[in-house]
Amino acid sequence: MSDSTAIANGGHALSNSASSANTANSAHGEHPPYQRHHFASVEQQADTTNFAMWLFLLTEIMFFGGLFTSYLIMRNWYYQAFVDASHQLSIFWGRATRWCSSPPASPWP
Repeated sequence: MSDSTAIANGGHALSNSASSANTANSAHGEHPPYQRHHFASVEQQADTTNFAMWLFLLTEIMFFGGLFTSYLIMRNWYYQAFVDASHQLSIFWGRATRWCSSPPASPWP
């Protein structure tokens, strides 16, 4: 039985026989319907999800921090190349590409 089925059914398993439902409930113990079966308590579940979110944020900071740092280093080392490349840009084609990828909701871009 998946956790989503248990939550959808108010924390109780639906099965063909009552004995298998009782066996499933006794194997995992009684817990609130919003608590996943592999956590010992709701507090452990909350701590784990909190830790997972901070871990995700840390990996994002490391990834984008490295990305932006390498951009700034390259721009500093090869400044004239960035200046020359910026003169090759066209406002018309930039707006046309932007509008084709996702048209603006308002008439003012």
